[in-house]
Amino acid sequence: MRMLVLKLLDTLPVLERNPNIDAPVSGGEAGAIQGTLSIMVGGKPTVFDRVKPLFQVLGKNIVHIGASGAGQVAKACNQIVVTVTLEAVSEALTFARRNRVDPALFSPAAMNVAKRRGMRKAIVALARRLAV
Repeated sequence: MRMLVLKLLDTLPVLERNPNIDAPVSGGEAGAIQGTLSIMVGGKPTVFDRVKPLFQVLGKNIVHIGASGAGQVAKACNQIVVTVTLEAVSEALTFARRNRVDPALFSPAAMNVAKRRGMRKAIVALARRLAV
């Protein structure tokens, strides 16, 4: 916590002079607690270079995407990928059920993909809903 406060205090003057930076995150509550968030940054490269030490306290995968606003676009793209993936798994589980394959038996195969994408809980919930 002390390191975070020190980095923030060092960064504040830069942000006051150059407020046009966006830095949406991905990684959820666990990533925030563990300091492993992915941070997608939009803004001037010189500002990014100055605030990067602060971001390194908060996350592990820190990427300067481009001009101000580009971080938000990258986050939206990330959300599209997650949403479409969940939709595809839902369709697959529905397809399995309609063809007399128990979604609970199919879902472990889908879990291997889900673990890599961090979507295990959502897929388990879908499988349970479809199994009813």
